Amino acid sequence: RMLALELFDCLSERRIVQRPEMWNERIERVVKRVEGRIDRVAQGTALRNLSKVLAWAGKKEEANQLALQASQLIGGDAETAYLAGNALLQEGKSDEAIAKFEQALRIEPNHVAARNSLGAAYFRQGNLDEALRHYRRVVELQPDFAPVHNNLGALYQRRQETKTAMQHYKQAIRLNPRYS
Repeated sequence: RMLALELFDCLSERRIVQRPEMWNERIERVVKRVEGRIDRVAQGTALRNLSKVLAWAGKKEEANQLALQASQLIGGDAETAYLAGNALLQEGKSDEAIAKFEQALRIEPNHVAARNSLGAAYFRQGNLDEALRHYRRVVELQPDFAPVHNNLGALYQRRQETKTAMQHYKQAIRLNPRYS
């Protein structure tokens, strides 16, 4: 749209073309026609993938915005629900994030990252028992998932169970030294 309008403006400035009557209405009619042909699932998938790339590049805010947009376009995709949940969790919207993580888990019950993030959302709310339940399930599914051991360390630390916290922190570091 922007390119077409810019081209038209250039042609208009050089007096090659003139703006027709009802110019804005015509533009909106064309925009609606084009947008009506967009495949929402393909657009959502593209936004989800771009969100992942931006997150990987450290551009969390942009990634989160795209994940939420993708979530509106794609209804039954576990990965998109998981990414949207993380975006909501970073915005401090724990209840909405929990709903997204639960949606992801309904679609894909063994989605390790979604279950770990669900535990993190409950942890933020102070519901340590529910957080622990989800973290334990992650360990059952994937014992070498470093983020869950780091999260368990934080949970046991908050419970003042220092020895158990240290065991999980050490395990997280063994699995991924960036947790040091």
